[in-house]
Amino acid sequence: MNILILGDAHTYGYGLSAGQLSYIGHFIRQISQSGPAVTVEAYAHLTIPQAISTLSRLPLSQYDLIVIQPNQHWLSRQAGMSVRWTVPTPEPATPTVLWPLRAEPVTVPPPTRKNQLRLLGQMIGWRLQQWLGLAKPPKALLDLLRLLSPYRHNVLLVTPFAHLNPWCHAQREQCRVVLQQEGEKQLFSVFDSHLIVVPREEYFLTGSQTFLNNISHELVGRALFDFYQSAPTIVTVQAIKRE
Repeated sequence: MNILILGDAHTYGYGLSAGQLSYIGHFIRQISQSGPAVTVEAYAHLTIPQAISTLSRLPLSQYDLIVIQPNQHWLSRQAGMSVRWTVPTPEPATPTVLWPLRAEPVTVPPPTRKNQLRLLGQMIGWRLQQWLGLAKPPKALLDLLRLLSPYRHNVLLVTPFAHLNPWCHAQREQCRVVLQQEGEKQLFSVFDSHLIVVPREEYFLTGSQTFLNNISHELVGRALFDFYQSAPTIVTVQAIKRE
């Protein structure tokens, strides 16, 4: 089974101790326990334009599952990296990182008072547009979904993870709503990570407002697998393939 992942530093478990799995690692382990050999190709720290460029050159029809985890930094990230894991079967072994490169996440400085006011104005404006029915998703997101549309039966969209900083969380909440509305409108399966992880300290690494701890990664990975097993469009296609 071939899986393609586009996400952020959580994809490879930034900040976790050696031997601890990211949510993708837990997801892979769950799939491998069900029988098929799993190969995962993962890209992290891509901007949306970089993601579109990457998807455009990949043989998307050859992937059995494509997991996309956007976040509010996609439009500003400049660094790109890729990681590849292979999980043998039937042993549900810990995924092996064949390319040990680790990319440091972009450090986001605390928002200034001016930036906080600007963000507050943007949030109020967006909520007002949403209430009036005038809110439109970013063109870049529409382009991304349009590219994935022919393969939507193999695509899982994951909403951005929660954040302890209220300003950053507000941005992620906005991204979450847009992704859910547009994804479901275009018949994509959308996994809402906010149903699993909420902005409370027990879900995050000690001293971090951004990165999830080991327990959160396991909770998300297991929930993502359960969702994958029940996602309407994916399950329908899987049933057809089995027949």
